[in-house]
Amino acid sequence: MAKRQKKKLADYISNRINLNSLESSRPVLQYILEHGQVSLSDAAKALDLSRGTCNLHLQRLEHEQLIRRHESVSTGAGRPTVIWGVDTSSNMTVSLVFDVPFLHASLTDFSMTPVLRETHDLSNLGSRDRLLEIVHDFLERAVSQVKRRDGSIRQAAAFLPGLLDPGRGSVINAVNFPLLNGIDFNELGMSIIGTPCRTVPLGLAFYFGESEHLPADSNNMVVYWDLGVGVVFGHGNQLCALGSSAVDGAPALTEVGHLRIRKNGKSCHCGNRGCLEAYVGGWAIIDDLKKKSLRGLNDLIQFVLRGDPPALKRAREAAETMGQTLAHAVQIMQVDRILVSGPMAPVFAIVAADFNRGLATILTESEIAKLNPQASPVLEERFLRGAHRLAIRLFSHPDDYRLLLKTPTALGRTS
Repeated sequence: MAKRQKKKLADYISNRINLNSLESSRPVLQYILEHGQVSLSDAAKALDLSRGTCNLHLQRLEHEQLIRRHESVSTGAGRPTVIWGVDTSSNMTVSLVFDVPFLHASLTDFSMTPVLRETHDLSNLGSRDRLLEIVHDFLERAVSQVKRRDGSIRQAAAFLPGLLDPGRGSVINAVNFPLLNGIDFNELGMSIIGTPCRTVPLGLAFYFGESEHLPADSNNMVVYWDLGVGVVFGHGNQLCALGSSAVDGAPALTEVGHLRIRKNGKSCHCGNRGCLEAYVGGWAIIDDLKKKSLRGLNDLIQFVLRGDPPALKRAREAAETMGQTLAHAVQIMQVDRILVSGPMAPVFAIVAADFNRGLATILTESEIAKLNPQASPVLEERFLRGAHRLAIRLFSHPDDYRLLLKTPTALGRTS
């Protein structure tokens, strides 16, 4: 592919628009991303801008190679109408999804077409240096691919389990995969691809994977069930906070899996006692069964699917406990739909009646029927698309997520 040469931006544009920041032109970019191909008149009218001002922003975004002229439509006498759209093939996002014990690393363009995709099994990884080497090598290959296409990486995001510091890009406590603790993904992103790498709660990749297939006007609860358990609430593509920061009162994404459900209860991997995860997480079920032949989550899933009596009994107990615990949140967040995703989704398909029994300690039968709790298909493609959909959204709408990407400073609390 021949390298594109940036034309010098006309002085009348650069003198009126701050080229060091996208903020002034961001509403135009957001409009195009949300509506697809648009004309100058459409964008100007929708954003309440003069045609002249809107045209300045369009030319600036074209100069930044974020949008391009897709076609010119003739409507009769006069100049043809230029149709603008995102330059989808040249703008890309990087996603590192730590769906423990796997790392799904991918580079995707803005049309959601994968450019580079790798999966690494981290089960037998014993060194953080080796983990960093894997990430480093992938990011270098991603940069090489982007250069070959003469494109740009607009956003990088690492989707991680546990307690994160999105502001600094570091992992504070990855409860079920401690090798992640202390890694600064922001620094990795800046040093290798020249773009900060956001740290994002893992459940958001699954939420955005599911929300693509849900009604835009529904309040959703997406439960991610694997070694642990995570819960994300949202309205269409808008995340909904549950809790707030004690520091500044900003909305926060509370780690529901680490809410205490038993006073002085079972020890949790996070260091606290009585967490929901310590009773319903995959690791907790494996520990309780004490079967030597259970070597990991996949073995547990197969035991339940084959109808092994002890495994099935323990999975049913976990599902009922989960339903009983989440029933209050369902009311508070006025949930319309419940989906359970993640590796344990096939198990949920078997124990859904037990989950509903837990909900029934608080909710009526008609309310549960309306919620229609069900397992989502285990589709890697779905949550990887979700990761990139959110990465694009993080680039185009940073204000929407600056607060909601906060997580508590300690597991099990919002302060």
